[in-house]
Amino acid sequence: MRTKTTRPSTSTDAAGRTSTAAEAAASHRHAVLRRVAMGAPMLAQCVLCVAMIVQRQWLFAMMVGSGCIGSLATMLGAMAGPRAPGRDNAGGSYTTLNDMQSPADTEAMCALLRDTTVPALETLCGITDDMLPWQRISTMWQRQGERAQSLNVPVGVTTGGVTYLDLVNHGPHAIVAGTTGSGKSVLLRSWCMSMALHHSPEALQFVFLDFKGGSSLDGLRALPHARGCVSDLDLNHATRALQAMEHELRRREQLAATYGVADLRLAPHPVARLVIIVDEFHALHAFLPDYVERLVRVASLGRSLCMHVVACTQNPMAQISTSMKANMGLRICLRVQDSLQSHELLGTDAAAKLPADLPGCALATATGAQPFRVSNSDHTQRLLAHISFAARFMHMPHAAPLFTPPLPTQVDADAMQPYLADIGHIANDLTAIPLGLADDGVTYHAATVNLQAGNVAIIGASGRGKTTVLTVLRLMVPDTCAYDLRFVDDADALLDPMASDDEALAFRCRLNDTQCRTVFAVRSSRWVHVPEHCATRIIFPTGERGIDLADGVPAALSAQLDAEALATAGRAVLVHQGTAVLVQCAILNQ
Repeated sequence: MRTKTTRPSTSTDAAGRTSTAAEAAASHRHAVLRRVAMGAPMLAQCVLCVAMIVQRQWLFAMMVGSGCIGSLATMLGAMAGPRAPGRDNAGGSYTTLNDMQSPADTEAMCALLRDTTVPALETLCGITDDMLPWQRISTMWQRQGERAQSLNVPVGVTTGGVTYLDLVNHGPHAIVAGTTGSGKSVLLRSWCMSMALHHSPEALQFVFLDFKGGSSLDGLRALPHARGCVSDLDLNHATRALQAMEHELRRREQLAATYGVADLRLAPHPVARLVIIVDEFHALHAFLPDYVERLVRVASLGRSLCMHVVACTQNPMAQISTSMKANMGLRICLRVQDSLQSHELLGTDAAAKLPADLPGCALATATGAQPFRVSNSDHTQRLLAHISFAARFMHMPHAAPLFTPPLPTQVDADAMQPYLADIGHIANDLTAIPLGLADDGVTYHAATVNLQAGNVAIIGASGRGKTTVLTVLRLMVPDTCAYDLRFVDDADALLDPMASDDEALAFRCRLNDTQCRTVFAVRSSRWVHVPEHCATRIIFPTGERGIDLADGVPAALSAQLDAEALATAGRAVLVHQGTAVLVQCAILNQ
């Protein structure tokens, strides 16, 4: 993040750096402290060397003496070398956090900032009345090629200019910390809106994990850049989002390997940057501790894969692991209660001195001693509408969802239509007969049954939907079926090896006939032999681990089924050729 500034009362030091009088005094104090700190080790070694000489321990004296010479050379070199100043967007300098002024100076700067007019985000981004907002947005998107390697956008103002955040060059990941009411959510919203205004959905995409009940980031789901938004009100949905992060990470790793590049920025075809926003990170850590490691992995590997994490929390010391913080170069701190938290992020207690009656006031690792105030949009919904219109005008569809909600409790023919395109028309060879929706833990797609592979067994207790599945499959089979196809309900008695009546014998003989296909339903898998009797099983779990394992439900999948899933009619497990997937079977339209 960088700050354009115009500073009064400046002076120029020997290195050619421009600074205020207060900054010069602070720099002098720190220079003295540095010299003392560097001279202390040399002094200690000199004392030790004298002691060795007094005791006539010449060998040790020579060893310690050489250390004294090295320490002296290091100190003189450090004192002689000039310090490199930071640079802002206009080529000026800014003070680093190591040169932070005293709390009194920080409070004085905040007092000046209190009287500074904070323009609306639209004004800050150059959206004025002389051009329709969507036209201005389209123009900025067309120019984004000039900023392809950066996400440098305005988010607020200081007493001397506009404050910019650049997640790419100062990240690649960020921590936003602040106590309740300090303005964290406002900062996140404005930052995301500013990035969306400057970068098209083809260049930038978002995933929002809002663990504040969805109140802070839910409105941003309307952005055409949004690939998903979840809250802590539905932890199953949040779990799917975190699993999707890992899937997307692997997909991008494979993409980089395919292109033969170490960094996707060097890929021959542009790859959209994916920014993952996590509000109230401590809630994620509390509710889903087993899934936090997925975000840690994104933070470790995401830089070269154009993936970025912004974690917002109240207490970064206890809620964000050391391994995750090690990869978060951009650190933004609003007002905090404890000076230790400020030191943890910024190396100074200045954030604890920010006034409580000035929400949205923050410090960051790249702005040095200069606090800034976050800008907010005057008409958020209007701005969102113009961003969406700009995307339609430039023929940029809404970014495809990275994950879907959990399976619905009911699926009818209308709900199946969007997914039938994935399997094309229903072929006469019976390889893809629609059954319902299948869920791989991240997204769902059309669940199909391959009748050409063999018979199908539907296993489950009464009232779970076996008869409905039989009816749906019978209606989905084309009239030009090449096999002798039959549907049999309540086939338990026919499979009993002790049954010797003609019907039972004929049924068991039919199951072994390769020219026939039979779809049959049973209450128990006791007499069902796999693969002799069937190639595919549709199993309605009971919740009893032993029974489900015997029926063919994998232990890992069985552990994911909660009481709600077990009570949902039509919720089954489709097992075929060693694979098992959770499905919601379709019902007939009334």
